[in-house]
Amino acid sequence: MESGTEPDLDQVYASYVGPVRSYLYHLTGDWESAEDLVHEAFYRAMRQFLMGARVRHVSAWLYRIARNLYLDRVKRRGPEEMSLDALDDRTVHELFERARDMGGAPGTPVGQPEVELDRRETSAGIATALRALPERQRTALILRDAEGLSYQELAEVLRTSVGAVKSLLHRARNRFIEIYGREGEDEEGDRESEDAEGEDGEDKDS
Repeated sequence: MESGTEPDLDQVYASYVGPVRSYLYHLTGDWESAEDLVHEAFYRAMRQFLMGARVRHVSAWLYRIARNLYLDRVKRRGPEEMSLDALDDRTVHELFERARDMGGAPGTPVGQPEVELDRRETSAGIATALRALPERQRTALILRDAEGLSYQELAEVLRTSVGAVKSLLHRARNRFIEIYGREGEDEEGDRESEDAEGEDGEDKDS
């Protein structure tokens, strides 16, 4: 949205409350914390607008407010407890889409037990990899690859240049994939160990 235009606050809330909540959840790892922060973010956004804030990109404006609230919370309380040779722009986005396609938010009922297990493992791997990233890399990755912000909008959120955003994303994607791949290898090793133990138990019983 360009400066000088007047946003419809109800429409802004309806359009962005879900994405902003999702972003905050990926930062905090906790839905209750994300819910508290998203309400505060929209309250502050409403106050800023009523005080005459000039908004160029609504999405960047809201995410910047949400990010600042998260950083303030971390300063007060501390952080919440929570291999590929080539990468392209779709790699991380596809991981997020896979997690969404398999069930969305935690607690969403799904059909088969194996689908539920796959969803939980994928979501857990994404969460672990995200939380291992520095906050600035995590924000860039979530807002670009999960929420679809443009480079320009992301530069506004982080108050930096488009070139710096692209460099930050390159580092974040490489680090994310490295950690995510390592988590998957660890889980596969755990499964193989459990299978071997089960086979040993069957041999003893026979």
